[in-house]
Amino acid sequence: MNTIDELRQALAALLPGALRKLVARIREGEARGIYSFVLYPSSGFRDIGTAFSSRRTLAEAYEKGQALNAELEAMMKEHPDLQLNDLSYTSSEAYYEVNACEWHFISLFQEELAEVNRTIDRVYSLLQDQGVDSATINSTFEELSVEAIKRLKSEGAFSAPTFEDDVLLGVQFPDSSDQELVVRVSAILNSPAWHTKIIQNSKEVDE
Repeated sequence: MNTIDELRQALAALLPGALRKLVARIREGEARGIYSFVLYPSSGFRDIGTAFSSRRTLAEAYEKGQALNAELEAMMKEHPDLQLNDLSYTSSEAYYEVNACEWHFISLFQEELAEVNRTIDRVYSLLQDQGVDSATINSTFEELSVEAIKRLKSEGAFSAPTFEDDVLLGVQFPDSSDQELVVRVSAILNSPAWHTKIIQNSKEVDE
């Protein structure tokens, strides 16, 4: 068995169970109105975390973002010589709604993914030593991520009263990179309503 197959088999066995335990802990908590849940790996899938958001924390993030924008706009008026980037894309609630980097709940219950991440750490360097290209590695992780989330979704893990009826699912990265992967995964996992938002957000992030 080559190393990429070893990685695929190991994570196919470990990842769904780890996510199942993690989601169970979310459901044991007090959070309600959770509308999103994504895998939140570091760049290159060197390790895997999760991120999710609720309607309450979304409203709080949007309010803070609006306050920050107001401060920056005032600064620009007082100091027109400053070269500040256009912030219009961050002012909409839709931006905060679909971008995991703006969510409140990031990498909670990370211990449930400890064995998954130990496996990744053990195998990753072997893959690089064998000359396996990053595209093949990323494609493998993308496939495994989709299958794991699909399994939990089919089991009813993302259900009331903790989760909303239509939950945003997927894979996102802390630096909002690899939007092509984000959109591909969304097309498989999400409802048309959520996928439309992901496509629109991807266009704005890439601008």
